Amino acid sequence: SLSAVLKFRSGAVISYNMIWDAWDSVMPRLELYGTKATLVMADEDPNQGPNIFGGDTLVKNAETYRWKNMPRHEGDEDIPWEIAEVKHDFAATSFVTNDRGIGLIDIVHAIEEGRPCRASGAMALHMLEVSEAILISAKENRYVQVNTTFERPEAMPQRD
Repeated sequence: SLSAVLKFRSGAVISYNMIWDAWDSVMPRLELYGTKATLVMADEDPNQGPNIFGGDTLVKNAETYRWKNMPRHEGDEDIPWEIAEVKHDFAATSFVTNDRGIGLIDIVHAIEEGRPCRASGAMALHMLEVSEAILISAKENRYVQVNTTFERPEAMPQRD
């Protein structure tokens, strides 16, 4: 497990947790916990190996989470995850089905459109520095300032 508290330039603060040993969850999948909902980036079968991708993006909120009714009644644990609407499509490769090649597809589109690609070298360098800062912070038990930055890319285009 790895945990960190990250403060963004915007002032937003997140608890960043990477967990490989959690039980009774929908893990091992990427889960994003927000104040209004939880998103799960589901793999069709995550036990086949890491980052298989595919499957639906799932969402639960205050109306659909399994602890809504206390005490719990029979069937409460069976409240299904809703499938989040995905509005991004990329030629023959669907973001919904398999996003393993989405970076490459964006590079192709960026070249065709004469714009920078979203997965820039500056973004990669920043992510590397953040990862290193987390390790240094844990090892030395101190706050670590990150010095790199990058221009936030535009959101992926929505399909019609």
